[in-house]
Amino acid sequence: MSKFTKVRFQARLYAFCWTILETRQPDFDADKVKEQHHVLTILQALDFATEEEKKVIQQMPDVANSKPEEQDQQSQILGALEGKNVVYKKMNPELLLQEIDLVGDEKKSGAASATSGNKSSAISCLVVLGIFLAIVAGVKIYNLPSNRDKRAYRAVEKASSIAEEREAVESYLFNFPDGEYIEDVEFRDVKLNADEDTDFYDYLHKYPNGEHFSEVKRLFESFVHKKIRGNGAQMTDIMTYLDNFPNGAHAEEVNKLCDSIWDSEIDKYHSRLKVKKTTKATVYFNEMLEYMKTNRINTMIMSTTSTIRLKDYSEYSQSVRDMLEEESFGILPIKGNVVSIRENFSASDQTSLESILEEGLQSSLDSVFSPGFVSVRTSGSEYEEINGHKVYYPKVDFSYVIKSQEDVFGGVAYPHLWTYSTNNVPLKYLVGISITFNAKFTIPNSTVSYECSGKGHPEKDIYGILDIRDGYRRMTTMSFARFADDMYSKLGLKEIYLGQ
Repeated sequence: MSKFTKVRFQARLYAFCWTILETRQPDFDADKVKEQHHVLTILQALDFATEEEKKVIQQMPDVANSKPEEQDQQSQILGALEGKNVVYKKMNPELLLQEIDLVGDEKKSGAASATSGNKSSAISCLVVLGIFLAIVAGVKIYNLPSNRDKRAYRAVEKASSIAEEREAVESYLFNFPDGEYIEDVEFRDVKLNADEDTDFYDYLHKYPNGEHFSEVKRLFESFVHKKIRGNGAQMTDIMTYLDNFPNGAHAEEVNKLCDSIWDSEIDKYHSRLKVKKTTKATVYFNEMLEYMKTNRINTMIMSTTSTIRLKDYSEYSQSVRDMLEEESFGILPIKGNVVSIRENFSASDQTSLESILEEGLQSSLDSVFSPGFVSVRTSGSEYEEINGHKVYYPKVDFSYVIKSQEDVFGGVAYPHLWTYSTNNVPLKYLVGISITFNAKFTIPNSTVSYECSGKGHPEKDIYGILDIRDGYRRMTTMSFARFADDMYSKLGLKEIYLGQ
């Protein structure tokens, strides 16, 4: 007979769970537990077990199934003593999974009491086996996702303090994002974090037909109104209120605050000495500000269209290059001394140029108005949903063309070469480039617009280049900055890049 049989491990499991309940369940009733189904005893024990003990309970069936199925009442008694000892003597529960004697001398007295005959032992083992199989099924049922979900929600309901409820809510949200009780748990999360607008937004967005939608919206309105009164009526809070509660209890008050802020910001623009109120640019800008004030929006949309037509010196025909190389350009020969445009003007350079326009416009607006009062955006929706209607943002469309400079003689195009010198000593040649700009500002449903064009002159900055490898990048950057500043100035805004 094997020393460690399946029956011994089955008995270990049941006695272990019984003793967990006996020592930890506040209202433990031994007579009641004796009468109830053994599966229920195991399930109840899981509710009071530590994480380490739960793992042992769940692993025990697999361990037992790997042992011999010998009918042995003595092993049953020893297993029961071992299960109890692990709890009473605070032993490591993982010992129950191992073939280690956990009772010592106690096994002698326990074994001596085994006086039943072979028939009785056989019946006892069959009963234990049935119990064990029921326990295996019970553990599986206990660990079904739906039951785990219910237990996690029960922990939320039974929390006796805010800290305990917060912990239970966070645990549920993390482990059961699509759980059966997720809406109610998120509602509880809103109430636990009544000073966090993110939780309000999350609930209202996820559950537009939710059971608690009206209450959450009421709480959110109260929260935003308190922020407006407590934070000095910041525009972001005001717009949050008007966007979400256009007919709210405080809408009239908040609308008056909004108008007063807009009037104050518009006065900042009018008070600038450089604003010429009769130019087409400033007429447009005034109209744009009034449109934004009326429609309760603070965003401008900017788009950029680029055309790049660069041609390296090496891409011209041999006859064109021969003709230029025969000409005298000074002490520096042309052949082998022309810097490549393509190698020195990358896609990242292009992105950097476009950021000059976007960041410059935002900085220019921030220098006149409160920072962020009017924001420039290059992506996302072109409108805002207000009171069920789409309100489109004012828009500025930039376009620019960068191409190689060419001189045409006799119908043949020749690259226009710039000479890069240091201390009047020619060092390299660059194929010239030209840049043209166009910007069109529009207002939705309005005939008032403003358009301005310009031409860059990169050759003006060729002498300011510190590193020939950075030549094209430096010259195009300066051209974009000049155009941007000229445009801001015409609009009555502040020049950003090259001074006042």
